[in-house]
Amino acid sequence: MGYEVRLYAGELSTLKSDVGDTYMDCILSIDLSSPGHDSNVATVADDSGINVYFYYGEKISSDSYASYVKAYPLRTIIDALKKDTAANPYRRFASALACMNSLDNDMYKNVYVAFVGH
Repeated sequence: MGYEVRLYAGELSTLKSDVGDTYMDCILSIDLSSPGHDSNVATVADDSGINVYFYYGEKISSDSYASYVKAYPLRTIIDALKKDTAANPYRRFASALACMNSLDNDMYKNVYVAFVGH
């Protein structure tokens, strides 16, 4: 991921858009800036995610690079951020990991993390 990316975390809903995207009730956002192509978190972002849309001041269903936004399970993102934090002192990895860990509890259900390039 050579471009700047923001992570949005939220609970998936059963609501669908008219094009089949799943609604995500956004809980938090953190800007990773440019995590780099070789980061573990960057390698997560592929076509295996699910298409989502959510509101964060405005409706977000696409980004500057694609006509859709993909989201991935919280645990997948936490595992990638743990590896990145251990291997790289980049300050945003540690902050992102702390935020994602705060959502990994019984208070939240079915949490996914969306990647939005900007």
